[in-house]
Amino acid sequence: MVLAYPNTYRVAMSNLGFQAIRQLTDDTPGWTCDRLFLPDDAQGGRAAGQPLRTFDNAAAPTDADLVAFSVSYELDFVNVVRLLRLLGVAELAAERPDDDPLVALGGVMASLNIEPIANFVDLVVVGEGEAALPGVLAAVAATRGQRKSDRLAALSALDGVYVPSLYQPVHDADGRLREIRKAPGALERVRRVIVPDLRGIDTASTVLTPNTEFADMRLVEVSRGCARGCLFCIVPTCLRPTRFRDPEHVLALGRAWHRVGLLGAAASDHPDIERIICDLADDGREVSLSASRSEPLTARGLSALARAGQRTLTLAPETGSQRLRDAIGKRMHSDDVLGTARMAAEAGFRTIKLYFMVGLPGEDDGEPEAILALTEEVCRAARGARVALSVNPFVPKPGTPLQWEPMADVADLRESIARISRGAGRLPGHPRASCEGPRWPVIEALLSRGDRRLGQVLCRVASSAGSPSDYKRALTDEALSVGEYVHRRRDPDECFPWDTLDTGASRDHLWRRRLRMEGEASIGR
Repeated sequence: MVLAYPNTYRVAMSNLGFQAIRQLTDDTPGWTCDRLFLPDDAQGGRAAGQPLRTFDNAAAPTDADLVAFSVSYELDFVNVVRLLRLLGVAELAAERPDDDPLVALGGVMASLNIEPIANFVDLVVVGEGEAALPGVLAAVAATRGQRKSDRLAALSALDGVYVPSLYQPVHDADGRLREIRKAPGALERVRRVIVPDLRGIDTASTVLTPNTEFADMRLVEVSRGCARGCLFCIVPTCLRPTRFRDPEHVLALGRAWHRVGLLGAAASDHPDIERIICDLADDGREVSLSASRSEPLTARGLSALARAGQRTLTLAPETGSQRLRDAIGKRMHSDDVLGTARMAAEAGFRTIKLYFMVGLPGEDDGEPEAILALTEEVCRAARGARVALSVNPFVPKPGTPLQWEPMADVADLRESIARISRGAGRLPGHPRASCEGPRWPVIEALLSRGDRRLGQVLCRVASSAGSPSDYKRALTDEALSVGEYVHRRRDPDECFPWDTLDTGASRDHLWRRRLRMEGEASIGR
């Protein structure tokens, strides 16, 4: 198998999922995993006709049985197209002959919406690789030499395997998706598969090299999923359920290296997180905790984390307004933010970083000032530490209670961001503001909510530098509209491109949660 990542080596090898799948494949009898990365100069390499070879054995990727892409982010869709071109195979799955390797896609995006790139891949592994990959590898080996259609039929019978060619979207005359027709025998929806228990799975860095983002740090997975239930977030609904790794297991994996990164969407919610941090710190290990909700940590836990070398603490109140924070399910009170910031500064943290969003449903015109007011309070509470704030536009995601909502108007987003950026410079301590404009988030929303018609857009963009303007030109050339995909509120019973995937949260449940927020925050007023 060739395991491909639509990004460069430096970024890819910091991805624990990528490393876990590589190890799992190598441990499977009869299989070897070679790695493949997007070259730094993908366009130049293709223009020069340079053959693309695998990272480990300099082999031709087309000699493999399976080329599997791990995709974690919508903006990497176009890089999948670029990599396929560098392989020298037909971009569209329907145009590749039977003796070409099967092209699979996995990663976080496989549990959200892969329809913009559906026509380029043969199969999609929906869910966690440890649960699905053994069956996929066995089926690929068992059907070797058969017709591609027969191989895909066998694969589609497996739990967690979605074969896009078995599902055909049907659009109305106005371009709205009316239904998704399935081939005989195809499942109505493909259920996401998971590993119910993390015991026995050593999810930790297997490659330590100076050429990655975390060059001298061993990353250890602490948890999967999140039970917090923030309405804007994919983790509680699309990456469920919440599971915590046994603390002894975490410690055994962490003690194998002098610097340890504890990873998980809800890492700080681990019931034994303080014990884990303190034990690693007592052992002389440097520890970094990936958590945007650190208020569960007490002064003891924060002190141990600072003693173990972490200098920046990240908190994500998301909004300045407590009303809006409550409405979106972010059960974090302003007092929690201030208390944690105060304890972190006293423990020796040098920087307190705050994450906020603008453009959320139910937001009013006073939100920028509310964000600045909360930031000012943090500056006063965390004396001795520098405060930084990061502000990003809200992007509605598939599979969440806010999947029906539009992205806010670009002009309104720019105005809110400008007000926050100007105001931050006048606050005590002069907190550093990092504010992302809406250009790229609009493209993210486009691909997040897109359907298969965007495949031709990706083909056009793959031949360009890939700027937001390139996407918009390609949309115009394909007679498609940013507004239709990004800035339109969906009807309650509208057919979504991602309705073929079942991540465990029913549509009715998501809709009820959205209605509850509407009552609390006046969505759509």
